[in-house]
Amino acid sequence: MHIDRMVTGVLVAGGLALGCGGNQASSAGPTVVSPESSSPGSMPGSAPVASAPTTPGEEPVATGGSDPKAICDRAAKPATSSVGSVGDGMASAALGPLPKHGFVATSSARNAKEGSAKEYGMADLKALSGKSQWEELIQHIEDVPPGKRDAEWDALLERAATELLTLHSNSSGYAAFRSAELLVERYPALTKSERFMAKRYEVSTVAFQSCLTESYDASECLRSMQDFLKVGSPPPDVAFRFGKLVRGKLNHHLAVPFFHRGLQGKPVNAPECADQDLGLAVKSGLALPPADENARLARDIAGERCFGVLESAIVAQLTARGSDSFDAKNICEVLKAKGAL
Repeated sequence: MHIDRMVTGVLVAGGLALGCGGNQASSAGPTVVSPESSSPGSMPGSAPVASAPTTPGEEPVATGGSDPKAICDRAAKPATSSVGSVGDGMASAALGPLPKHGFVATSSARNAKEGSAKEYGMADLKALSGKSQWEELIQHIEDVPPGKRDAEWDALLERAATELLTLHSNSSGYAAFRSAELLVERYPALTKSERFMAKRYEVSTVAFQSCLTESYDASECLRSMQDFLKVGSPPPDVAFRFGKLVRGKLNHHLAVPFFHRGLQGKPVNAPECADQDLGLAVKSGLALPPADENARLARDIAGERCFGVLESAIVAQLTARGSDSFDAKNICEVLKAKGAL
């Protein structure tokens, strides 16, 4: 289902949809899969809508023995043919930017110029705040001319915007998410508000979970999640939470960019490195062609950020998959860089 247009008459917008619908004819987007297991801390309501391979091939290829060095030596030799596995069976999605969505404030300031309404002043806005009339307050917030928008006006905007998200989240996760994106585009100063941004992160998780669950083609969901993280300065934990959400719904390697960002600012071998969802995503990313961006990010996680935690797991993956695989090319590069061969 596509995100509904806002029904409140406060904000009117068009063009943004999370791709949450069954009307997508193309099957080129990320495949929705059934999680291998219910990992600790996974998002609720994660029933899959389809199933597909989620891990590198089950059957081992020619190994060259169980010694990692021997496998890597063999993998380094030119081969006439390769039987490399492509992780989850698909390359990384090409995630372009979402189309811009418009915003039209239905303020009475504009209507007043047309002789159809009366402007509200600060006293009116404060009265609306006192009565928790958040929709009407946002509708008339721009009645106050820019030269008179002081700290008190900023505080009213912050509170009204935050409370409006709460109001919408009680009825529709999509409406709350849509309101958040329109508000932050219209009023960039809201990105400095910890209270508003925290609520924005909260409602987005609900909306993205629904999007991934209900989508036939989840490409738009992924694009929207990536675009979401570009606004303001979301804490790494938000990206990490997105990674767990994507890992539970889609081919695992598609979660790698979110986990990679979620580890920013964390110490090497941070506790997050032991997260089961992260491990599954990295394993899947290491089975992609080495030139793939998600393979590069998986190598960085395995080699630079979480090597002390993941070393034994990637060595086991190497010996299971053998020299004639993409796994070997990626894992051997990591092991050689760490002097572990």
